Amino acid sequence: MELYILSKQDLSIKSICKMSDYEINLDEETNAKSTFTIEKTDGLQEGNFLVLNGLYKQFLFVIPSRTV
Repeated sequence: MELYILSKQDLSIKSICKMSDYEINLDEETNAKSTFTIEKTDGLQEGNFLVLNGLYKQFLFVIPSRTV
């Protein structure tokens, strides 16, 4: 699977990343977060989009703001 990072302004591809580990959580009731471990971090900015290109499905995620 490949993970595409898209710009929030014009949806241009900022980076294509290979993942070493991931966990997709699709539970809408608890609003749980999905996690990705990637090797390259170009384009990771708040509000940018992540598109996970799977074998039969594509998933769209938004990079959230960092909260401590």
